[in-house]
Amino acid sequence: MREKFYEKIEVLQSSEKNISVECDFHLKHKNGNYLCFSFKITVFKRDKNNEVSEVLGFAKNVTKYEKMLKNSNKIKKNYEVLFETIPVALLEEDCFEAKKYLENLKKQGISDFEKYFSQHPDKFFECASLVKVIKVNRKTCELLEYENFEDLSQNFPNIFTEKTVDSFRKALISLAESNIYFETETEQRTKNGKIKQVFLCSFVPECYRKTFKKVIVVILDVTALMLAKEKAEESDMLKTAFLQSISHEIRTPMNSISGFSELLATETYTKEQKKMFVDNIKQGCFQLIEIVENIIEISQIYSCQMALKEKLINVSALVKVVFDEFASKFERKNLKFNIFLSSSEILLNFLTDEEKLEKILRHLISNAIKFTESGAIELKCNVLEHEILFSISDTGIGICKEMHEKIFEPFRQLDTGISRKYGGNGIGLSIVKSYVEMLKGKIWLKSEINKGTTFYFSLPIRENRYSSRNIEHLIIENMDLSDKIILIAEDEIPNFVYLETFLEPTNVKILHAHNGQEAVDFCRNEAQIDLIFMDMKMPVMDGYTATQLIKTFRINIPIVALTAYPVNFDNNGEILRYSFDKYLQKPVHTYELLKILAYFFMKS
Repeated sequence: MREKFYEKIEVLQSSEKNISVECDFHLKHKNGNYLCFSFKITVFKRDKNNEVSEVLGFAKNVTKYEKMLKNSNKIKKNYEVLFETIPVALLEEDCFEAKKYLENLKKQGISDFEKYFSQHPDKFFECASLVKVIKVNRKTCELLEYENFEDLSQNFPNIFTEKTVDSFRKALISLAESNIYFETETEQRTKNGKIKQVFLCSFVPECYRKTFKKVIVVILDVTALMLAKEKAEESDMLKTAFLQSISHEIRTPMNSISGFSELLATETYTKEQKKMFVDNIKQGCFQLIEIVENIIEISQIYSCQMALKEKLINVSALVKVVFDEFASKFERKNLKFNIFLSSSEILLNFLTDEEKLEKILRHLISNAIKFTESGAIELKCNVLEHEILFSISDTGIGICKEMHEKIFEPFRQLDTGISRKYGGNGIGLSIVKSYVEMLKGKIWLKSEINKGTTFYFSLPIRENRYSSRNIEHLIIENMDLSDKIILIAEDEIPNFVYLETFLEPTNVKILHAHNGQEAVDFCRNEAQIDLIFMDMKMPVMDGYTATQLIKTFRINIPIVALTAYPVNFDNNGEILRYSFDKYLQKPVHTYELLKILAYFFMKS
């Protein structure tokens, strides 16, 4: 410290004028801490040789100031690091000159800057050019696809689009009003020409709110969010349209069922008329079941509750079954239906999920019929090297190119006008695509407006893992069950009558339990019961409880669950947990019922 003091004295000695010098010294306090003092030394007196003989010194304790300065430098350094590394696009602007320009305009009587800049665009650009970008961080360069700040600053005007210019105009109007915070949704062009949707906000730090020398601008890339928002809004509109459509679709068969049921109860109609009423009721029932099944299916697909049940199937036979189902519709619309099947043996033993393949074909053929007023529908099935290629062609209204991908989205229809003319709920093709993908296949289409559409889907050929003697392939004819007794536990009389009528030709003896408790009592009192069909929902005691009780004392009786919710049984663990041996989905189909009978009574 002494050496530093004498250095300052020498400076004073060397000067002929009475100057002052300043220096800082750290002095040790008696408590051991060092204090910082700022000294100012001035020549007070010189001798006859003009040498400095006396000096006057002033000392000031600046320890607190020194600490503040150190903290300030530390904060500044931390800010620099944060500014550069924060994962958000930031930039610093100097708006001092632009603010001055705006204040001068105010002095000239300008108050409505929006109107003024619209009438004098040259003044707007003159003011905008006074806003200086001091620096940007790495994230800003990444967002706008520039290598560094220098690269960006040389091309800064290129980031502006018409929307960006409009936002900048609003920002200058906000600056004229001395607002310390501004935000807007705008867009910016990247170096590669992409348009990014951004949310931009700027604020003035407290120490710069008089001068506007520093303004911090935050830029958030919301391109993905905007797309997601648009998709969500579109999805909401589609769902609303779907709900309106499904309401209409459900009411149509319901009106038919209720209306013709009332007419049936009237004695004034002939047998032929009543037969027509019954046919219309049956058609309405099938239509209603199809709508409900579609809704359940799409729900199960999107909640990942749909399981695969693969087995060896005869594709040729399946195509014939589907054709027979639609034969009357082809006839009503006077449409030709052509089938071209490969002669390959693979079609006779193809490993896939039969139910899902059948529904794929049914949905595609149903669509083709719906949108074809005249001409023909054609189904082709070709065996390629590693896959089977299916195609369903029609001569209908066609689908525009823009809709080729969107048509597979749920709730999507060509347009509301077409949906009103042709009906439908907009989920059939979504189900088709989901099933094709579950079977590891692909689906696509080719179409021309007013010429027709062809849907293609391919399914992979894989090595068979199941025996061709699978019991489900037995074709059952002339079954004699006269020595058997079947118990049907079903509280709904129409459901019981359907099963009883179907089983009647087999000469089987049938017992009827109206609830789970009666089913348990039958099993306690009847020595011979060979099979039980057990409904799940019944009064007094449900099918789950009844089955578990029966298995405690008649463990060998096979019990088949009758359920409207097959997803609960897709996992074999669920079947075992409730002691069921098999299950049937309601409404029960003839083929599935025959397979159950074959499984339990024709195992040998």
